[in-house]
Amino acid sequence: MSPARRIYLVCYLLVVSALVAALCFILAVPRTTPQEQWRDFQPWLGPAPAGLQAEPWHSKADGRRGVIFTFQSTPEWQEQLIRDFNLEAKDRNTAPLPAHWQAQLHPGQPTLTTWPKGMISADFTTGYEVKDMTLAQLADGRSLLAFRYRWNNECRNCVLPRYETAPTGKEPDHRLVLLIVTGYAFCLVTPLGFLLLFPQFDLSRKRHIVYWFAAAVLFPMVLPLLFTRGIGIGFFLILWIVLGIPAQLVGAGMLLPLVMMLGFRHKPTSPAA
Repeated sequence: MSPARRIYLVCYLLVVSALVAALCFILAVPRTTPQEQWRDFQPWLGPAPAGLQAEPWHSKADGRRGVIFTFQSTPEWQEQLIRDFNLEAKDRNTAPLPAHWQAQLHPGQPTLTTWPKGMISADFTTGYEVKDMTLAQLADGRSLLAFRYRWNNECRNCVLPRYETAPTGKEPDHRLVLLIVTGYAFCLVTPLGFLLLFPQFDLSRKRHIVYWFAAAVLFPMVLPLLFTRGIGIGFFLILWIVLGIPAQLVGAGMLLPLVMMLGFRHKPTSPAA
């Protein structure tokens, strides 16, 4: 391998690693306020209650994020949540709460848990897979609601929404914008950069141009197959066909002349006859 290709290989791996790290960081950073964190679950939990506070429930298992909400609740709200999620004072094989919260539980009130549930939207297209849901009363009179979750629209032991979706603010979600931009860069750079690792791939043949655009379109279609199941695959593929493929083709088309220019700028020319 020539020195130039070794340098390119190192740069390619660094760029892809940086994009993956950025995606993981963006997905791991929680929303800034308890109200914003609650907003995602409002269709199933109801409007944000008074005195709402939140902290992450850290776990390295099964890729779920966790949250522990504390707030002032009403008996009517608790009864509705218990019915919707079948909460009971029984062993449901749920993970124990962190020690500092265990110490604050009301000694005379039961801790209610349930089996894993699915918070599914009314049209069965989006939702969350929820595990370790726990409802308890604290010694100071507040309620505690904790659970771990991950995005999943496969319906199993599902709970349909009972409340209206929380209205989003007028300000754009910068976290979502960063996620879209970074994800698009990853889907575009990864397959195209990989093709350029091959010395024979010099974009001098028509089939190389076909490979260039095909890689940009086909590579991201593999991702839904890896991270979703059931009707989620169809949902992502439809979204990809409508929005992703045009964006990838435009990006690949914009990069093509730049790559060809850089690749052939120093290509030796045959001597004049």
